[in-house]
Amino acid sequence: MKARNTMTACRLALASAFMIVPVSGQAQTDVSSIGELERVLKQGQTVLVTDSSDRTIKGTYFAVVGDSLVLSTPEERVIPWKEIVRVKRRDPVWNGALIGGAILGTWCAVVCGQGLDQRGQLRPAVAVNAGLGALIGLGIDALSGENTVYRRNAESTARVRVRPGISVSLRF
Repeated sequence: MKARNTMTACRLALASAFMIVPVSGQAQTDVSSIGELERVLKQGQTVLVTDSSDRTIKGTYFAVVGDSLVLSTPEERVIPWKEIVRVKRRDPVWNGALIGGAILGTWCAVVCGQGLDQRGQLRPAVAVNAGLGALIGLGIDALSGENTVYRRNAESTARVRVRPGISVSLRF
């Protein structure tokens, strides 16, 4: 009977894990103006800025001055807002470890006691699960690495394609 309860708990754990995993790893764009960029970025945070020439500049966020983003690279770089195509920030991996450890550790503290023979086995089980959750969170953050906080929308341009004898189509 004990093995059956343990197997049921494992199945519930697996089903719960699949329900909390995000469906899409694509980050949402957080800002639409340079003024909003100030509230999202923290001074000293590593950012990757892609400009209109498709150059990527890696630096440390310093400030927003007027309509420009100021980065500290080996030298100070001032990038006008109208030239910025994309801004990405690096996500520290330690916060994924903390979140993963807290989620799996808490979950185990609530659920794992049902499948254990003795009350003294709960602490080691919680510690092992919190460690496993920390490793999973660390891995997820290491794989995702950076997220896009700003992406300029491409201007819509009309294209006309003519296929002889078939049709005319417009694409925007």
